[in-house]
Amino acid sequence: MSIEGDAPAYRGTSYILFEDLPLEEFGNRMPQVKVEVWGRSGVMEGLVRGVNVIPGTTEWGYSPAVVEQVELSSAQERQRNATTGEWEMVAVESVTGSRPENAARFAGVSDWSVSMDTLRAVLPEAKTASLVVAWFGTDLRAGQCLIEPRVEIKGKRTTPEWTAAGLTRALLQK
Repeated sequence: MSIEGDAPAYRGTSYILFEDLPLEEFGNRMPQVKVEVWGRSGVMEGLVRGVNVIPGTTEWGYSPAVVEQVELSSAQERQRNATTGEWEMVAVESVTGSRPENAARFAGVSDWSVSMDTLRAVLPEAKTASLVVAWFGTDLRAGQCLIEPRVEIKGKRTTPEWTAAGLTRALLQK
């Protein structure tokens, strides 16, 4: 029983009630809470009708295709200037390799594809999903805060190129 009175029971819904939770050690904000619901295997799976999909703050968490991070090397090369005919040193970038950006566990298959295949196999009755999209706030004060997309590393190169809300990696503010 809660301090305020009887808490209602909603069939098929779970919730957590925090009473008098001291928030000082969490920066006076609600901390992240991870909850795991478990039961006998083979029973709970058929009861789940919907899920929240939260890939986190990854740049490519929702991509069904594998994205490659392009590795570059820079060098100085002597080239003739087409206008003046003079020889000059210019910076040249060349691709030295690539690695999967969103396929850490299974070569050739994105993390998203593996997750969705697993979801369908383990929770066959889940017919709805709420997709949580991670954008970033510029300020903790609500009146000053702008919500906008950001990247992990501004100078990173990927194939395909990263874009969100019409912005490219090069156009983002630091």
